[in-house]
Amino acid sequence: MLKEVQIPMEINFLRWFYYGEAGTFTISTARTGDPIKIENADLASAWFTVPTKYGTLGTMHIILAVTDNGKPALTRYKRVIITVDR
Repeated sequence: MLKEVQIPMEINFLRWFYYGEAGTFTISTARTGDPIKIENADLASAWFTVPTKYGTLGTMHIILAVTDNGKPALTRYKRVIITVDR
């Protein structure tokens, strides 16, 4: 499970997503699209299962984007780096 994050602001938008370009764990091709299904990706506490069928060992980067209700709206990003080994 991804670590629950305490967010000290009024949230307008929150999303966890996989950022494949930064890591060395490769699983997608042009045909598969978004390779990781993150459950509860719009909540502070989210999780996913590392796909093992087509993957290669390495690091995965998961990003949390949080946008507040301010004027102008500001977005802050946090990164979780996961090392995948067998």
